[in-house]
Amino acid sequence: MSRVTCCNVIFEHLSRAAALTSAAVCKEWHKVATSDVLWRKFAADLWATKVYVPQHFRNMVSEPNQARSAYFGALKDAKRTAITKDELCSFVWSFRFKRSAGKAWTSSDPYWSGHLARRVAFQSDHTIKWSRAHDSD
Repeated sequence: MSRVTCCNVIFEHLSRAAALTSAAVCKEWHKVATSDVLWRKFAADLWATKVYVPQHFRNMVSEPNQARSAYFGALKDAKRTAITKDELCSFVWSFRFKRSAGKAWTSSDPYWSGHLARRVAFQSDHTIKWSRAHDSD
């Protein structure tokens, strides 16, 4: 096993901050700490627990010298407090009224009768498609 390969294996077990700090030690460690191989692994580990990662970051991670930027871009993106129209339209959402909506609303909501919440899909043409979730889902 070459020294660079050995370093790769070791660096995969470091935190992201420790890997970046280690880049200052020497040229060889810098090469490993900033390598696409390492940052693709870090990105895969991070994204494995995410419901949604924008596709452009998933594409970017495969481009030469872009894996670290994709990782940090996705981290920054995860702190957004708004979603795009494309994101809104790409999922089927569960919908239920909160108890505070009052009995007039909750009495017609399947969720409050012990069933699964309704599902709603927002369409790009500004329409909405409602469906009732099946309890077997």
